[in-house]
Amino acid sequence: MNRRGGRGGRARKVVLGVAAAALAGGAVAVGTGLGNAGENCAGLDTALRNNLTFIAGQQADPDALSADRIANRQAVVDPVSY
Repeated sequence: MNRRGGRGGRARKVVLGVAAAALAGGAVAVGTGLGNAGENCAGLDTALRNNLTFIAGQQADPDALSADRIANRQAVVDPVSY
């Protein structure tokens, strides 16, 4: 017999089956919302909305520290390029 090494037919099928199951499981987790991406985005949207509302309130009724507060919140809201 002249084999080139590596896994036999049965072992190869097992490895491919496990890989396919892992891929399918990941797709199901993302597709059904079991992942945390949807939750995290909702939380980020809420935080962004709260910061923008705060900035608008400070601009509408400013006090001595409003400029600093607005600058701090604006730094949080502005997208950062890496």
